[in-house]
Amino acid sequence: MSQTMALDELKKLASPALRHAELVNLVRIENSPSEVQRVAAARWPRRQAKAARFLAMLRRDHGDDVFETFVATTNRARSPREGVEHVRGG
Repeated sequence: MSQTMALDELKKLASPALRHAELVNLVRIENSPSEVQRVAAARWPRRQAKAARFLAMLRRDHGDDVFETFVATTNRARSPREGVEHVRGG
């Protein structure tokens, strides 16, 4: 496989992040997948932080249009209030 992951694999690995609008928005504003994971890990469990990293990789490797289409078609990103029980306290 090439250095960039296949789109279908990234979609599968990124899908847990789509349940949380806050993570999707983080990916929209941060360019680095590593930085996305670092920031997400401060508030979210490891699984969601890693999924946000994969979502950022999808955006970086396949472009904004593919990213936005993926987010829109899954239609699973919820408002930040709906995912509060998954956010770490602090």
